[in-house]
Amino acid sequence: MSNLGISCYFPFPRVKLVDQVFFDRTDSVMIRIEPDLRFDPLCHRCHHKAFGIHSHDHHRVVRDLNLGTTTTWLDVGYRKVVCAVCDAVRVEDLSFCDTGKLEGVNNKIKLIKRRAFGFHDPDYFVLKVKQAFPGRPAPKG
Repeated sequence: MSNLGISCYFPFPRVKLVDQVFFDRTDSVMIRIEPDLRFDPLCHRCHHKAFGIHSHDHHRVVRDLNLGTTTTWLDVGYRKVVCAVCDAVRVEDLSFCDTGKLEGVNNKIKLIKRRAFGFHDPDYFVLKVKQAFPGRPAPKG
């Protein structure tokens, strides 16, 4: 195994690379990332400094861009924090693996389908989705 480091390819703020494991059989790599304890955690919703840590040792596996032909997976450790501004327990802000906007778009599309009890005409469904997101360019294809 090579001793080359890949941390220069992952300049993520507030986290540190802990381990990297290469799997020859599947041509993939698993990179373990943990919160950097030198920084105070931030609330995911309001981005203010958290009051305290509620729990830790939570993990989420995220698919990242390939490194050449190698499939890259990130095993991201995160903490749940107590936010005084939101007055709730929230997930720590890890901006590099935030999928909030994408989840919002998917939820809106599901809502359009549910309200219409399904669409029989796919072209009409596409028009309704475009109507829900004005000002965004249409995907090419």
